[in-house]
Amino acid sequence: MRPTKKDLTKDKIQQAAYKCVARFGFEKTTLDDIAKEVGLNKASLYYYYKNKEEIFLEVTSTATRRFVETLQQSTLEKSGGVAAQVGHYLFERSVYFLQLVEQVHISEETLRQVEHLFYDVIRDVSVQEVAFLANILSKASAGGEIRPIAADQLAANLIILSEGIKEYAKTQAPERRDTEAISSVIQHNLQFMLAIVFAGLRKSS
Repeated sequence: MRPTKKDLTKDKIQQAAYKCVARFGFEKTTLDDIAKEVGLNKASLYYYYKNKEEIFLEVTSTATRRFVETLQQSTLEKSGGVAAQVGHYLFERSVYFLQLVEQVHISEETLRQVEHLFYDVIRDVSVQEVAFLANILSKASAGGEIRPIAADQLAANLIILSEGIKEYAKTQAPERRDTEAISSVIQHNLQFMLAIVFAGLRKSS
């Protein structure tokens, strides 16, 4: 189906918003800035979005869907078996939002105000993520790599585990905005926990 004029305009607004946020930071970006960038007046923006937070949510939602699609493809191409694939997927998704926050220059105070937008995006793709990981686990079980398991339940809990590790890592980094340090803590703890999980899932000889 061909995109409508409204769809095309909204896409232009989203692109303009991302450029403005990258240039000025989230707090300093105004609807006037976005309207000027896209070539509309501020009043016209209200036909498409109520505020800049709504624009930002749609921008991050679109970017996240694209990221997840790319990540799933790279996960399927990952060698080393099911443990390596699951580890790759969980690590990359864990650091994604940390990097996104850094890219748009959101202060700690504003991040607390808009953090729910990130959680909304996560929830929006969570069903797809669980299904993807469950499929990988089911294939590994069918191929004899791991013992039979409730794949959907395990997939959901692995994502919960990675989220918990991410939150822990944020508290351990000397500087909460140091994404490299946080990512290192995530990777170390995720590898440790997944080694235990998959040791228990291996079929007895």
